[in-house]
Amino acid sequence: ANTHPFSQDGITLAHNGSISPRPVLDSLLSPAARASLHGTTDSERYLALIRQELHTSLDLPTAVARAMSTLRGRFPHASLNALILTEHTFISVHASATSAAPVEDMLVSGIGHDDLPLDHRDRYFLMLWRRGVGGAVVFSSSGLLEDGWEELPDESITVVDLADMEVSIRELVPGWRP
Repeated sequence: ANTHPFSQDGITLAHNGSISPRPVLDSLLSPAARASLHGTTDSERYLALIRQELHTSLDLPTAVARAMSTLRGRFPHASLNALILTEHTFISVHASATSAAPVEDMLVSGIGHDDLPLDHRDRYFLMLWRRGVGGAVVFSSSGLLEDGWEELPDESITVVDLADMEVSIRELVPGWRP
C-alpha cells in the first residue's frame, strides 16, 4: 500500500520528493478522494489530487498542472517531481527547484559526502530527457552528463503522446526561476 508506483483509475504515478505536513495535504482532498486511499504516503495523496482534478479538467495534462499549482501554493519547497503514466500518455513533472536535497539524511545513513553520485549534492532533483533509439523518449534524474541530454525547465510538465511519441513541454510559469 505504501510502495511506488501507485496506480488507480488507469493512472500510475511514481514520485521523487516529500510533501508534508500530511494533514495539510489531506485537507486538499475531497472526502471521496480520501476514502480511495490505501496507504499513508504523500505520493498516493499526490495521485489522489491529480485524479480529483481530472474530474473537473478536460485532460490529464491539465489535471496534473492544476494539482501542481495547488501543491506548489501550499508546499513551496516540496519536490513534486513525478512520472505519470496512462494507456495513452506519459507525463514527467519537474517541480523541485526550491527543494533541498536530502544530503543530511544520506550522510546520517553512512554514505560519505564524497560517495554521493554526480549531482546529488547540489542538483539532486535535476531531471533530463532525450530521444532514444527508434524515437523513444527517455527521462532521467541527476547523474548523467553525457551528450544528448536536455534539462527539463523548472516547474514544468513534459507530455509524451504515446501514439506518436510527440513531446510537448509546458512551463507552469514561463521563465520561472527560484
